[in-house]
Amino acid sequence: MLTRFISILLFLGSVALVFSQAISTPQISCVSVLPNGDVAISWNPVTDPDGEFIEYELFADGTSISTINTIASNSFTHV
Repeated sequence: MLTRFISILLFLGSVALVFSQAISTPQISCVSVLPNGDVAISWNPVTDPDGEFIEYELFADGTSISTINTIASNSFTHV
């Protein structure tokens, strides 16, 4: 479980987001393991003054685990 947790953290830290260079990478604000073993990840939403945002894409162990299409989203729980 710790290896998967570290992989999620590392991949989200350099997450492959689909948008132009004008949008900055989100900054992770919290990563925690919940009592049931799920991993909750929170970040500061990005700003998109030119309306170019397409999606957040989250990876674990090199595999895409979720796509989030809402720019205002600021968290994800990996079960």
